[in-house]
Amino acid sequence: MDLFESAGGTAAVATRVVTLTGITLTVGALAFRLFVAERLSDSTLRGSHRELPSVAWVGLIGAVLAALIAPVRLVVQAQALGDGTQSMLGAVASTAWGMAVIAQGITATGAAAGFVVGRFGSGRTQANGWSMAVVATLGLALMPALTGHAIAEKHWTIVSMASDWVHVLAAGGWIGTLLVLTLEVRRDAAARAGGERSAVLIEAFHHVALVCAGAVVTTGVLSLWLRVPHPFRDLWPSVYADVLLWKIAPVAMVLLFGALHGWKGPARARAKGARQVAGTLLWECIFAAIVLTVTGMLVGTEPPGLR
Repeated sequence: MDLFESAGGTAAVATRVVTLTGITLTVGALAFRLFVAERLSDSTLRGSHRELPSVAWVGLIGAVLAALIAPVRLVVQAQALGDGTQSMLGAVASTAWGMAVIAQGITATGAAAGFVVGRFGSGRTQANGWSMAVVATLGLALMPALTGHAIAEKHWTIVSMASDWVHVLAAGGWIGTLLVLTLEVRRDAAARAGGERSAVLIEAFHHVALVCAGAVVTTGVLSLWLRVPHPFRDLWPSVYADVLLWKIAPVAMVLLFGALHGWKGPARARAKGARQVAGTLLWECIFAAIVLTVTGMLVGTEPPGLR
């Protein structure tokens, strides 16, 4: 319970987790469409290809979550600062943090509209819908930097915010894309289809995951250095270090499952069908969900020796 209180309280942590989940799903859906589904070039594997139902629906659900949670975040913050009355709510909304949360709702709504048009439109209208979703999602991914530790960096603010933005995009491209992949593989397994399509998707995802995981680790280390000027001296013992360790553990499990899927997944799918990898992909998603939950605590916990 102390960890939650250090992160601003249970309600604040919950709203951050929902926000991060929404952004992750939105980014992941687009990353899957742009970098994974494109590998389904053979018409026998393609199916609905660009209109894979899970892509649009995962993105839409994520965008709606990010949009709906924005006003809740304002209310929770107003209650934390005082009585949560309309005047306090207005005061919170007029701050830089509050305006960033409002921008979160606007960009998330734009992304949701883009996913709807991209899913149900046709021709040029459909293409414009996907473009709208991409632009809005790029803006949405910047919101955690504007509402968290990144903007509090006094000396390297631009670097801190850029690092946080890339971190959020890379995490979405890794974890969010993983969820779409899992849904597609489980759909193949349920249909008792052959494993070739799932194998191709796993291979394509593995390349995306390697790039995104590398970016996540690199920007994570950079952000830690920016937040904690002397990590070996200041980090331990602290609540921030405790939460950080809680995050590293499930990240390691996601990396382990990812390495196993990249190494053996395609061969197992081709040899015995999609069902052979559907279960372990689900476990990888579970550990990824734990990562998002702990991240919701970490971004609300003040780092020791914050610059």
